Amino acid sequence: DMKCHRRNFGIVWKAVLSGCLLLVVPSLVEAGEPAVGATPSPLLVSRDAARHKVRRPWVLVAFGVPDWTHRFRGRVLSDLAAGLGRSGILLGTSRAGHGAAPLARVTFLRATSPASSVEIQVMDEVTRKKVLRRMDLRRLDRATLSLGMAVAAEELLRASWAELALQTHRSDSNERAPSEVKLLIKHSLRREYTVRGKPEHELGWRPMFDYYSGGVMQYGGDMEYLIWIHPRAAILVAVGGRGMIPANSSGGRITGYGAVMAVGGVGAILRPTGRFRLDGALRLSGLWLHFHGAPVSGYEGTSVTLGGLRLIGELRPTLRVTKRFFLGVHVGVGVTVLGVNLLDTRHTVERLFGAMVSSGLSASVRW
Repeated sequence: DMKCHRRNFGIVWKAVLSGCLLLVVPSLVEAGEPAVGATPSPLLVSRDAARHKVRRPWVLVAFGVPDWTHRFRGRVLSDLAAGLGRSGILLGTSRAGHGAAPLARVTFLRATSPASSVEIQVMDEVTRKKVLRRMDLRRLDRATLSLGMAVAAEELLRASWAELALQTHRSDSNERAPSEVKLLIKHSLRREYTVRGKPEHELGWRPMFDYYSGGVMQYGGDMEYLIWIHPRAAILVAVGGRGMIPANSSGGRITGYGAVMAVGGVGAILRPTGRFRLDGALRLSGLWLHFHGAPVSGYEGTSVTLGGLRLIGELRPTLRVTKRFFLGVHVGVGVTVLGVNLLDTRHTVERLFGAMVSSGLSASVRW
């Protein structure tokens, strides 16, 4: 009887447990995520750390925003792990499974004012300081809110650890910093590590005036194409035309026209700030000129074609009017590497030689 009673009790118990599971599982499936305020599992981003006593450096993450759901917190953790994981730094929401103390504690808190703001606090154990940042959620797109929170937290960590790179002597902070943190800071401060997209292209038109110390003045314009291989450096190619202001000589009036072609480079002199930037340029410009005598002059009917070469340095202050449209001023000083002397049988008629000055405006579109 006793055995039968125990067997019946076991059957009843299994039936009750199965019924409970049938009731609970559908409710979880319908809910889709745990209740508000639940703590995300550390397995979301650090499974290995939870299974074994991993001694890799890690960051402790805590949430103090009551209305953030479990699913949303998981997305924040995943996005933050994607950024720090490239440097070998793990994340966790508890100390369980980690064989070392966390490098820092990142806490998301609801700000007292305004109500739509969230405070991100970082307690940095490497440099022994606390930094925080307040984010207004109204300025962020809801579709990318979790990514915005993760990026803001990672920026705080990087900014706090950047102190290590500024120290001129070894300190306790340097001793405490693992190699993963030092590598992350090294990458953050190296220009070569900056993630760059595709090169930008720029096409512009600039009316120009050129004046040579030999006395010749020219007017015209250049069509200029630039490819920005770096946010502060570009390769330049330009073609244009020039007309010559008629000049008087002992034998009559001389005028002319020609074409120019230039190659060179552009680089930022000052770091671009806001809408203004100041660039410098160095260009090597070939010059093809056709001189002819002006009507009713001693040289009427006479013509000659000559070529020259110029090396020009420029200052290029530029104003960004819109996202794609730019206006600028160009001022250049150069020297004629290969000059042009227009001679007759008696003396020099015109001379494009020595120093030169050029100036003009520019309008360009960048894409």
